[in-house]
Amino acid sequence: MGGGWWEYDRDSHTLYLYNKSYDYGQVEEDDFEDVWVRPSMEDATIYFSKAMKLEDAKKNNVLIQDNNKGETI
Repeated sequence: MGGGWWEYDRDSHTLYLYNKSYDYGQVEEDDFEDVWVRPSMEDATIYFSKAMKLEDAKKNNVLIQDNNKGETI
């Protein structure tokens, strides 16, 4: 499926998934359709980006889960 890096912002309860795994390659946006989220993350906002740096991932991303609505996109 692929892999990458993550960063969790406790203040905003936001998870950023970005970059790629050198062993498993890049995750694609469609791979998140059936993803299981830990109960501790079900209220988090989750963003996905193919950017290689966190700073870029925060600017250019796709919303995967919106904590304001409690639903996965």
